[in-house]
Amino acid sequence: MILQPFMRIAGDAAWLYMAAERFLDGKIMTAAYFDTNPPMSFLIYVPAAMISWLGFSDAAAINIYAYVLIGLSAALSVTFLSRVPNIPKGSAAVITAAWLCGITVYFFHEFAEKDHFIAIMIFPFLLAQYCLTEKYAAPKWATVLAFILGTPFILLKPHYGLMPVALPLYRFIKQKRYSIIFDLDFMCLAIGTIAYLGLTYIYFPDFVHQILPASLDLYLHAQYMDVMPVTLGIMAVCACCACIVWWSEEGTDTCKLGIFFAGMAFLSVIPYWVQNKGFSLHLLPTLSLLLPIGAYTVYLYLKKFNANVKACVLIAIIFAISYATFQSTRILTKENYLQSSLAQLIGDKSFFIETRTTHVVSTLDLYLEHDNVTRFPSLWFEPGIYADTKNEKYTDYFGNLLAEDLRNNKPSIALLIADKDKERAVDLFKNHAVFKKELKNYKKRGQYILNYDEFDVLPANKDYAPITYDVYVRK
Repeated sequence: MILQPFMRIAGDAAWLYMAAERFLDGKIMTAAYFDTNPPMSFLIYVPAAMISWLGFSDAAAINIYAYVLIGLSAALSVTFLSRVPNIPKGSAAVITAAWLCGITVYFFHEFAEKDHFIAIMIFPFLLAQYCLTEKYAAPKWATVLAFILGTPFILLKPHYGLMPVALPLYRFIKQKRYSIIFDLDFMCLAIGTIAYLGLTYIYFPDFVHQILPASLDLYLHAQYMDVMPVTLGIMAVCACCACIVWWSEEGTDTCKLGIFFAGMAFLSVIPYWVQNKGFSLHLLPTLSLLLPIGAYTVYLYLKKFNANVKACVLIAIIFAISYATFQSTRILTKENYLQSSLAQLIGDKSFFIETRTTHVVSTLDLYLEHDNVTRFPSLWFEPGIYADTKNEKYTDYFGNLLAEDLRNNKPSIALLIADKDKERAVDLFKNHAVFKKELKNYKKRGQYILNYDEFDVLPANKDYAPITYDVYVRK
């Protein structure tokens, strides 16, 4: 965390932060931040955007916001763990240390992404539910705060609701009472969900009627990966941990806590499988639960050793592995972006770049003070339209929006993909009269090759081959 201010801001975090700023400026989604993500994805960045009003840079505001969430979450988590009776001395410290490493060091290059925020805030939410289910005497203020703060982050991706919904369901089966609907966690989730749906329909009708239908029609053509081996592997680890805890501590509060963590980690990998993209950031919530149950299981297995010694050694090992992970990954900073060949090409000019990823353009845009003049985080719709070339409705719709961005914002430089073996805007909209008219205001001035090795934490990443662009300069 000490080094995080020197790291680059991840692309999705940069984009959603800028979307939050545009929201605060009173702009609507279809006109200023046309994103496939539901409104909650950028609404959670509104506090970060407001922090920048105090004079902090955009990057600093994002990091400060994340630090505040981590601090709140850690304080609440320690509070709930301290109320679990009869667990071995030092085990709460081991669990907390493992969780903190999972949300800070292991995926520092995904810091402040929305999945990172889910991992941060779902942990105390689940612990509060666990205390409620087992009837442990957790402070009422902490329980209420954990549920209220955690609900919006769970609603970021509703499939993560599988975990918090599982506990009221377990309570219903175990206690055989319908009144669980009046339990605090159930009420927070229910009221939050209903309020979110209502506010989305009322205040973001353009998302409901325009963005969502287009996303469902076109975004399904995005590339998917085979995530089943990873999913089954994590599930197997969770099952092994649960068995070890069960056999060593059957029937005790120590066993119950271990089974709880193993079960939540098991359930958390299902959303990773459902999303089916294979992105490392989608594993963040799983990692935040898998590391604690792994460390806790090892702690319980080493019965013969002194409790304090075990705790200190395990915590030291956790941080040593974390440091090794940190050292083995390429560190990207703000300077890497500002000194890149792309930044040198753009200079202090406004720009538009045809891209289907945020991790280069959005981060660079954040550091260049918002000179990327388009409503789109990426041209995510291009593969979908290419997959259905007869879909004139979306070709015309998105062609008009891109032409409108060029006409109203007048970027000084436009970079359009030149590689003929790739999906290109110049081919997709070659018969679109309005787009062609706006493009005539630009003159081609050579080419530029975007090498993703300049911007990737994993150099020579085979998923990102170099792309050749035609450079257009406004006449």
